[in-house]
Amino acid sequence: MASARLLAKLVTTAGSISGEAVQVMQDHAAAAEHPPNTHPPDPLLVPLDVPGLEMVPPILRLLGATICSASQVDAQSELRVAGYVCRLVRRYGTVRRSIEALATTRRRHPLISIDKSHAWSQAMSVSASAIEPTLQRHAALLVYLSKWIKEQGLDLERKLDAYQHWLDAALEGHDTVGSVGVPVGVAPAVGQAAGAPPVVIGEVERAPAAESEEPTKLIADSAPGPAAAPVFVTDLELILGTILRDKHVADQPGERVITPAQQAALGRLKSAESGVYERAVAAVALRDYQTADAFLSSLEGRIDPHDLAMLRGDRFYMESRFDEALAHYRVARGHRESLDARIAIAASLARAHKGSIDDHFREAIDLLGDTLGAFDEGTTEWARVCAMLAGTKLQAPAGVHQGRRGDVVQRAIELLESALRVFGKETFPYWWAEVNQLLARAWLECPAGDRAENVHRAMQHLEAAGQVWSREADPAHWAALQSDLGHAWERMPRGNRAENIHKAIECFNRALEVRTREQHPVSWARLQSNLGNAWLQLPASGGPGGGAELRQNVEKAVACHMAALEVWSREGRRHEWAATQNNLGNAWALMPTATDAAGLEEREKNLRRAVSFYRAALEVRTRAHNPQEWASTMNNLGTALMNMPIHPPESKRPANKMNPLHEAITCFEKALEVRTRDAHPLEWAKTQTNLGQAYARLTDGDRVENLQEAAAYFENALEVYTAAAHAHQHQHVQARLKEVKEQLRLAEMAK
Repeated sequence: MASARLLAKLVTTAGSISGEAVQVMQDHAAAAEHPPNTHPPDPLLVPLDVPGLEMVPPILRLLGATICSASQVDAQSELRVAGYVCRLVRRYGTVRRSIEALATTRRRHPLISIDKSHAWSQAMSVSASAIEPTLQRHAALLVYLSKWIKEQGLDLERKLDAYQHWLDAALEGHDTVGSVGVPVGVAPAVGQAAGAPPVVIGEVERAPAAESEEPTKLIADSAPGPAAAPVFVTDLELILGTILRDKHVADQPGERVITPAQQAALGRLKSAESGVYERAVAAVALRDYQTADAFLSSLEGRIDPHDLAMLRGDRFYMESRFDEALAHYRVARGHRESLDARIAIAASLARAHKGSIDDHFREAIDLLGDTLGAFDEGTTEWARVCAMLAGTKLQAPAGVHQGRRGDVVQRAIELLESALRVFGKETFPYWWAEVNQLLARAWLECPAGDRAENVHRAMQHLEAAGQVWSREADPAHWAALQSDLGHAWERMPRGNRAENIHKAIECFNRALEVRTREQHPVSWARLQSNLGNAWLQLPASGGPGGGAELRQNVEKAVACHMAALEVWSREGRRHEWAATQNNLGNAWALMPTATDAAGLEEREKNLRRAVSFYRAALEVRTRAHNPQEWASTMNNLGTALMNMPIHPPESKRPANKMNPLHEAITCFEKALEVRTRDAHPLEWAKTQTNLGQAYARLTDGDRVENLQEAAAYFENALEVYTAAAHAHQHQHVQARLKEVKEQLRLAEMAK
């Protein structure tokens, strides 16, 4: 195998090949002599004797050979793929960005493999020291590159260095400071005089600087690439920078592990020799809220009001009282704009419970999007906002995106992969791990491309995050990775379905070994809900006792969800409580029973339980505040009512009780007020199918009209459930439509 250093240099050079380098290559080929009335030679085949650029055509051909989807790549295919990459480089600026576009399916070509592009993109997105370990996960590419490097001979490294020298060479007329004093590459902001400092969102110096000094900037001037590790001079800076102000999308603030270095700093800060503010910071970080409250009360009027409001917000944030934290962070921002305040507000909005959840997320996304534009691309602050914005977009309810979920997920992946190029594993291990975790969650939700490939990518990112968040080093985050891995196995479309679900259950149970009810009640309850949903999806083995086995699975699901309800309370965790009520409704609606009279009676009781749980969920899931969740539960309620047995007229059913089918139809129609075809096509099709089922069963009124309604709804659903895109649903609905049309033919004959 080639040395790790030479592999890293090759991958780095390949990623940095620029649009100008490609242009020079193409111009050189166009100027080359060739017979009259013939096309100029292919630029990729003409030796490029421009100093520093001689390796550009071979590297581009190398890319063409290694991302081509063909199992046996011929010369023509290699050139076609490499030529397309050249076109992308002219558009995107560099090979790295072009390969990223291919790996994320923003660009597609029939001869280019997404997986192979993804392998290159991963290698180009990490620090130099991580390139060789990354390539080890892509054995075929590693072997090919090692062989290619050997074939190039001993002069390869010099040629790669020559390209870097060409890239860094002076740009004539641009690498000097202009007469107005604006540095190269820095444009004055709108409405700002040339030579004035850039407009930034940042902390203000506590003492005014001398007139000759540069004002403090939050926008870094460093070039893109893995950033240097932050340096904290004092214990106070360490605790503020790594615990209280270092907010993340995926973490639970009360469960973060305190490192030995942080513990030592906290011990010094809380000593009697420290000031009141320092001791208050230590108390908040240690989650000693009684002591923190006493110190915070004594600080009123003694320190900067922005800093005091931020610390008060941190106190409530650490206790997971996010609505109260949000109020204090807004006060802090009112005193002074700062990146910390904006990040804190966005993080609290994503977790707040009071008011409209959709509105909270919209505000957070708008705030982070505005903040992103205030920083230079490639700085650590910019990367931090990228990760926060992507994570917030992924967490946001469906109603926030207005039916554009696929576009949102793709944008989140772009932001996260950009952040990953800045956060190195060695310099920012926590952020590096979290960005990988968020990328895993994004790929699990990505609707584009091959579903199994997306799940596989998610698992790779979870494996990468596990290199930092091991069970020994960070048990809480290791448990979170196990939970995400469980979701990945749930969604894996390949392999044996029962085996995949069993693996998911194993992952959730491993996470529960760390997240106990006593120490982490909220996470424990979420894992119980995850387990409950997994048990509901576990198919029976298919043997003689399959019915009993399926019933046991559903009973386990009910037990898990009931355990979660022991933690949620309607006052403190209303939304989780409502979600669990909905899940319990699903479980009871699916509970299998015998087919005899006693079994049918039990079936009705189970459906009534399901209806009761759905109605309880709707007490919290209102259309005004949670439209998507409301529509989902309304659809579930309609399904349970639709399956309710209809008693004959001579039964003792109260005369004033609505036929459950009519009530089911009303529920489905209400759900469609939110589940429109344009905004939510799949949910719309599902509810259209349910309406078709309900009208097909309805015997009240004109039977012909009911069957005509049923056929129309099934036909609506088939407009979305095409055979190519949704084969299983298409087959099911097509069969029901055929049955209904036959029933309609007979009903019309009888009429």
